[in-house]
Amino acid sequence: MLSAGRKCIAGVLASICLASAHAETVDARNAAAIEAVVRAQIEALETGNANLAFALTTPAVRRELGSPENLLRLIEEEYDPLYRHLRAIYLAAESDEGEVTQTVRITDQNNHVWLVIYEMERQPDGSWRIDGWELLETDTLSV
Repeated sequence: MLSAGRKCIAGVLASICLASAHAETVDARNAAAIEAVVRAQIEALETGNANLAFALTTPAVRRELGSPENLLRLIEEEYDPLYRHLRAIYLAAESDEGEVTQTVRITDQNNHVWLVIYEMERQPDGSWRIDGWELLETDTLSV
């Protein structure tokens, strides 16, 4: 589910690479749908569209957060690099033992690089929704 705050991990890229060794790439159709949902939420957050950002989460996340305003407040307070960033690069969606994730490489306004790992969940209607996310700081600077 939602992590309580940022997790700062030195050498996180190496950890991601090791973990990815066991993961499988998601098929192209689902990968495009997953990226579209994550991209739409990031764009909604950039414009302050809390209602859309909230609608792109799973029912469980919506129940936990309670309102679009609470989601926006959480992002502003705990995930500032996601809320205010210069660049977002979408990596391939992956599946590992049924857990589907979309990783986004975010460059913040100070050129620090972060990884946002979105936990995705397929809904009964076949659509994808965001079931949680984790923000990982790297020791990389973007040039």
